[in-house]
Amino acid sequence: MEATETTEEIDDLQQYALKELGSVGATYALAALSNLAKKPVTVESTECVIGPITSMPSRFGKTGDKFAVICIDVNSAQLSRILMLLPKDAGTYISDMIFGRDYSPRADFLEEDKDALIEMGDICIREYFGPIIRFLNIEIMPNAPSIELGEVGPHGSIPGFLHGMQSGYLARIETNLIDADKNYQGMVCFYPDKETRALAFKKFGVDYESQAETFKKFGL
Repeated sequence: MEATETTEEIDDLQQYALKELGSVGATYALAALSNLAKKPVTVESTECVIGPITSMPSRFGKTGDKFAVICIDVNSAQLSRILMLLPKDAGTYISDMIFGRDYSPRADFLEEDKDALIEMGDICIREYFGPIIRFLNIEIMPNAPSIELGEVGPHGSIPGFLHGMQSGYLARIETNLIDADKNYQGMVCFYPDKETRALAFKKFGVDYESQAETFKKFGL
């Protein structure tokens, strides 16, 4: 299912608010991921970006390198979405840890890896939304995860399914992950729907009405 949104401007203060919202959620999600991976996985950086991912970050490797995308839609007022993107080595490592076995490097994902990553995504993304639900005082019901496997295209191009997953969303809150060994572990991208964004802006006091009141107080 694709989101549909009308044209809307998001200013710098609102981008910062979304960044903070995603940063808190990611901290909870990565605590859960650390338990599954059996080693610390932490936030390397979080930012709010206007627009979709249009090319794979260089840290996902070169042309032909494989990665997994776990997708969970969220039944909010419209339709929010979270994507977890994991390079093959990170994804297969987590899979082996979930199955309680020593890590075995391999050339591609196995079918059982997909099952493990779906389980991982379900656990981590529910943790991601815990503090957001409490902060915004809203009900969020994540759907069952789905997974797609892809590879980095020429010049870092993304596969078609990743274009479709991002269609219709105005902004994404992108968190890059890193483990205790300083290995890149992928990223989490939260695509909030319009109402979720509006609630966040109101809560942080950066909606346009609140900003106008602030400017008025200072005679601006």
